[in-house]
Amino acid sequence: QRLYKRRRKNDNGIMESTFESCSYLNSISMPSSLKLIETRAFTSCYNLKEIHVKANTPPTIMDDAFNSYKMLVFVPADAVDAYKSIDSWSWFAVLYAEGTLVQGSRIEVDGIAYLVTETNKKVSVTSQGASWWQDNNYSGDMVIPSSIQVNGFTLDVIGIEYNAFRGCDSLNSVSIPASVEYIHDDAFGAKNLQAIYVDENSPNFIVDDGILYSKDKSVLLRVPGQEEKSVVIPEGVKEVRRGAFEQCNIKLLVVPESVTFFDFSDFSSIEELHWNPICLDNEQDLPFGEKGNPSLKTVVFGDKVERIPRYLCAYTPSLQSVVLPQSLKYIGWNAFWGSGIREIVIPEGVGRIADCAFQQCSALERIVIPSS
Repeated sequence: QRLYKRRRKNDNGIMESTFESCSYLNSISMPSSLKLIETRAFTSCYNLKEIHVKANTPPTIMDDAFNSYKMLVFVPADAVDAYKSIDSWSWFAVLYAEGTLVQGSRIEVDGIAYLVTETNKKVSVTSQGASWWQDNNYSGDMVIPSSIQVNGFTLDVIGIEYNAFRGCDSLNSVSIPASVEYIHDDAFGAKNLQAIYVDENSPNFIVDDGILYSKDKSVLLRVPGQEEKSVVIPEGVKEVRRGAFEQCNIKLLVVPESVTFFDFSDFSSIEELHWNPICLDNEQDLPFGEKGNPSLKTVVFGDKVERIPRYLCAYTPSLQSVVLPQSLKYIGWNAFWGSGIREIVIPEGVGRIADCAFQQCSALERIVIPSS
C-alpha cells in the first residue's frame, strides 16, 4: 500500500491521482480518519477488487474518483445504512458490512482452504495457495468438517472444488462429511492417496470396495490407491468422471454396457481393457489424450458395442491385435492413432471410419474393409 501523501500531506484525505493507474493494486484499507477521496484518486485501477473503509462517517467522494464501481466495498457494520443513503457510495455495485464472507472469496480455517459459495452461508473445499499448482500442500489424513465458524457465521461445507487435492502427494486419506453435496471432476489428483471415507449418513455419496460413487452408484468419481489392482465397474454405473483413475495402478479395467459417459484421460497404467458400452453420449467432448496408454496390450469389445469412441486406443504402441465385434457400426476419430496393431479386420456392418482412425499405425500390415 502507498502512503496517502503522494502529492501533498493530508491525513484525512486521499489526494487527486494518488493511486491513478496503479494497475497492480488489488485491495486497499482506508483509515477511520478518512474524510475525502479526491478526483481521479483511483482511476485506471483495473485490478482493484476490494475497498475496506473503517470510517463510521462516510467520506466524501468527488466526481471521477473511480472509473469503475464494480469492486466490493466493506464498511463498519453499524454504518452500512449511512453509506447506502449517500449517492456517491450507493453507486458501488456491492456494499457489505466488514467481516461479511462474500461469495467467491477464499478463507482458510484449521489448515483447510475454502471457497465461499453463498455469502455468509456455504463454502466448498478448494486448493491451498493461489492455484493448485502453487503451495497446495494438504497432507496426512484429512478430515473435512461439516461446517466451520468464521466471523460469527456458521458456514456449511457443501462441496469439493476442481483440483482441490491435486499435487498433494503427501495426502493419505480424505474423510468426507454428510453435508457435501457435490464433488467436481479432478478433485483427487493426489499421487499417494490411499483411501476415501464418506459419512454413512451422506445422502449424496458412498464408498464401496474402496471406490467413491454417487449414492445411487450411477456415477463413479474416484478409485484411490497406488497398489496394483483390477477394477470391474458394476453394471448400473452410467458415468465415469474425469480424474477417476488418475495416478492409479490399474492393470485390468472392465467397463459395463450401462456406461454412457466416460472420460478416459487417465488410462496410463491399464494393460487389459474390456469395453462394453454400446455408445457414449460424450464422445464429441472426449479430451485429446496425448499421453495415451503405452501399457495397453489387450482390448476386448463386448458383443453389443456399436461405436468405438475417439481416442479409445490412441497412443497404444503395445497393442498389437484387436478383434472388433460384429455389432460394430462406427470407428471414431483417432480411435487407434499410434497403436501397435499389425492386422485388423473391420466387420461387415461398419458404415464409417472417421478421420485419422489408424494414423501413425506404423506396424499395420493388413486391413480388411467391408463392403458396408
